[in-house]
Amino acid sequence: MSQVNEARYFQPNTIQDLMGALTKKDERTYLYAGGTDMIIYLRNHGIFDYSIIDLSKMYCYRYIDPQNDGVMIGALTTMSDIIGSEYLKENYRALWQAAKELGSTQIRNLATLGGNIANASQSADTVPTLMLYRAEVILMDDKGTKTFVPIDEFVVGRGKTILGPNQVITAVRLYQREGMQSFKKLGARKAVTISKVNCSMNVVLEDQIIREVECLVGVIGEKAIRAMDIEQALLGKPLPTIAVEDLSSVCFDCVEQAIPNRSSKLYKRIALKGVLLDAIEDLRSQL
Repeated sequence: MSQVNEARYFQPNTIQDLMGALTKKDERTYLYAGGTDMIIYLRNHGIFDYSIIDLSKMYCYRYIDPQNDGVMIGALTTMSDIIGSEYLKENYRALWQAAKELGSTQIRNLATLGGNIANASQSADTVPTLMLYRAEVILMDDKGTKTFVPIDEFVVGRGKTILGPNQVITAVRLYQREGMQSFKKLGARKAVTISKVNCSMNVVLEDQIIREVECLVGVIGEKAIRAMDIEQALLGKPLPTIAVEDLSSVCFDCVEQAIPNRSSKLYKRIALKGVLLDAIEDLRSQL
């Protein structure tokens, strides 16, 4: 195992090396992948005494592997890797869109899928899309034991996951969905922005009528939520003719239920309606 100052920095490049590093992990040891969020986190929390397990050389965890009923994506797969995959663009459109809208080109070249999940930011764009695809997070501990955890159970709140002290994310498994998918978000700027509201949708049509719909909304609560009132409002509607009037009241109610006491709810009501309309327009473009 290549390492610099063993007590402070570990850079495993094999699974055995990684397991060895995990045995030495304590509450002041942080896993590092792309590192796009780590420096900000350490600075914001005033953390100056820490150790690092640098996963950037774990190339065995950087892959996109189509399966019979889904796809396995290694935890070290970057957002740029996802954008560059025609397979994901065609079969997992919402994830592909989320990766495409995440940060700048430089950030996408570094940011990893595993890191985005582990960071569990309230504004993480990949989490609602992974929920849409019934994703499972694959964890490995210091003894090599693997555990499969549904993404909705893995992320428990803002910045909070069930990742154990001697565990690491190695991959994510997504399952195929019938129908069409879309991801849209709204930020403070048009580009290179953190989401203020995001939305992942899956619809199944019959003669252009919405017969099944799933809508996951992020950044209006501690974690992404399933917006069942919005789903009910869309069921049975012809996709080509859905209008803003069909969504105004349900967007109001969705935000009110999620954040009743926050001043941002006034803005987010309007933002959510706009994001939903963008997603619907994107779904129309797939007809």
